[in-house]
Amino acid sequence: PLVDTLQIQTSDPDTTAVFKLLVRTNRPPDLDSVVFTDYKGKDSLWKTGAFDAVRDFSSDTGITLPLGLPAVLQGYGKDPDASFGDFTTLHWFVWKPTTGCSRGDLACYQKTDSAWGPQFTHTYIQAEQFVTARIIDTSGAFKERRLALEYAVVDSGGNGPGGLHAAELALTGGLDFIIGATVREKTVTAQINSQGSTPLRILSVATQNDDRQWLAVKMTWLSGVPPRPDSLKTGAHTSVNFVPAPGAVSVAPGLSLTFAFRFSTDSLRGDSVLVDTLLVQTNDYANPVIKIPFRMVYNDFPLLRIAVPGAKSAGKENGYNTAGLPAFLPAKSKLVFGFSEPVKIGNPSNAIRIYSYLDSLKAPKTYRQIPGIYDYRRKGGSFGALLKSAAAGIPSDSIADTVIFTPEYAAPSDSLKVKPGPGYFIYRDWLHIGVTNGITDRVGNPLDLRLNKTAAVAGSFDTVFALQVDTNVFHVVKSQPNSGQSGWNPDDPIRIRFNRKLARRPPLGADTVTLLNLTDLKGDENQSVRVTSRFSVGKRYNFQYLALEDNDSTLAFKTRPRFPAYDTATVALSGGILDTSGLSLDGDGDFFPNWLYSRSDSVDTYTFTFQTRDQEFYVYPNPFHYGDARHREKGSITFKNINTLSGFKPGVPVTLRIHSMDGNLVYNSEQAAGVRSGFTGQKSLYYTVIDWDLKNLAGNPVGTGVYIFSLSLGDSKLLRKGKVAVVR
Repeated sequence: PLVDTLQIQTSDPDTTAVFKLLVRTNRPPDLDSVVFTDYKGKDSLWKTGAFDAVRDFSSDTGITLPLGLPAVLQGYGKDPDASFGDFTTLHWFVWKPTTGCSRGDLACYQKTDSAWGPQFTHTYIQAEQFVTARIIDTSGAFKERRLALEYAVVDSGGNGPGGLHAAELALTGGLDFIIGATVREKTVTAQINSQGSTPLRILSVATQNDDRQWLAVKMTWLSGVPPRPDSLKTGAHTSVNFVPAPGAVSVAPGLSLTFAFRFSTDSLRGDSVLVDTLLVQTNDYANPVIKIPFRMVYNDFPLLRIAVPGAKSAGKENGYNTAGLPAFLPAKSKLVFGFSEPVKIGNPSNAIRIYSYLDSLKAPKTYRQIPGIYDYRRKGGSFGALLKSAAAGIPSDSIADTVIFTPEYAAPSDSLKVKPGPGYFIYRDWLHIGVTNGITDRVGNPLDLRLNKTAAVAGSFDTVFALQVDTNVFHVVKSQPNSGQSGWNPDDPIRIRFNRKLARRPPLGADTVTLLNLTDLKGDENQSVRVTSRFSVGKRYNFQYLALEDNDSTLAFKTRPRFPAYDTATVALSGGILDTSGLSLDGDGDFFPNWLYSRSDSVDTYTFTFQTRDQEFYVYPNPFHYGDARHREKGSITFKNINTLSGFKPGVPVTLRIHSMDGNLVYNSEQAAGVRSGFTGQKSLYYTVIDWDLKNLAGNPVGTGVYIFSLSLGDSKLLRKGKVAVVR
């Protein structure tokens, strides 16, 4: 049996001894599996798998490993006697044949490496053909498994036919050519070789970018006897792997894989340099992803795209001619004529004519061209670095890839009877834009205005594009509080909602009269929003904050100081407040932005009034804690809503006095203004609010303590008396 008891009995005349010993049959260990778990890539980083494994040694006797890279094999064994305390270890050997050895005859092979332990790390060379793993138990019994070493190798060296380097040369050099308008298609091939001891398997093939509009890739490999062509090709998107399943493409050692790149320029417009990379994932661990770069240069007729900076185009994203124009032209606009390549424009006012259709109807014998400035630009900046303004002279070479037109009316419009400011078109006007195909590229190819890739004699025709200036209106939708509302809580922010997004700063830029300044909170310096009240006696309120909400269509703010009780407030918005397109506010509801044509216009000022609710007199903060950052930032104690106290009379000065608990006068608001140099105590809002800056008459900070305050009409009628505390 496997386990038995050996009993030994011995005796002498006096004693009998019995010994019992447990005995068992020793069973040899065996390997369950060998797994390729890790390897160190060319980037010096370790990759963790498992990548390959052998579990059935009778049917699978080979393992695929990286060539020339450190790799880790992990052996997993089993010992039937492990429950009896038996344990095992592994002994690894790597073998390569010597001269005259038959494959697999390890008796004449040479050992190139060996190691003890469950893991074995080794850098393999192509001459090494086998690895053996011997599992040994404590009694010396062992089992040895032999694995054939298999290497999947892409030919990555040399410039000979089929080498990867040669393929790269074919694709970067062979495609660095110019395809003109008459040459619209070309095919270039490149191939790679399988140079390992096991088939090279292709796991995926795709381009880095989606090039389906101008590129098709066909992959062909040789298999069978005699060789027959098999092939796959890119699908709807070249950036999507077109290998149906990982490893579906298998290239036997010594055979080649060919890639055919077919380029078609039918979908290309404008001069183009197309650069991309074909990514081929393989089972070659040294080259897990083959990167094959390619480059193509295409020379086309020059093309035009008219656009308006900052305005959303109504046409196709990559369209030409008027595709870049918005549905309506903002009144404050520049017209940008962008070309697909540098072009020659001798006299821009002749090559690109912009005129008012409505004005031209008044003078049918001539086109009424809109005067303006033409700027020549070349690449380098948002629209290219400014070369020279046409007003200052045309560049000597007349070359530009962008021309920017800025309108500058010299006289009022014949039809609409207004003269817009510099940079503005006339609101609701119709524009016609005439462009000649006499604009040519450096080699004389005319502008392809018809988009048919057909050559025409330069200057043989014009194309006219039509565009209407903005017909929208920019107005207030509602306000909170509503105009005429009473009982408004001064602690709530005021919100004014518009039908369009607001521009933080008007396109005019330097016009501070209409500046919507969200950072400067001084009311006297923010002319776009003016807030006054009955108790402020015409003085503008400053702002606690100004902000844009609701996707920049709502203006929200709070005043500093806040409104007192029973006050009547007035909010006035300048007609010069602009939306993001440059359209000014229509405050009077006549559907015409008067401010665009007269900067002194006040017709479009939007005004609403409201009344604040009843509020009690209060003092805050009380007590004042210097340890509270909010109190320190405020820096004062405020006496609020004095106008609600019995006996208050509008217009009669109110005096604040502070006494210590022993009756000594600490502060007098009437005296402080004359005694303390630089005193800025607040007596605004018609004495409805008074601040004490926590200083005495000498201008020194007061100490910790309880103080008595009194508010009175001058030196006579007492309005309120109480206590405040200061804690330092």
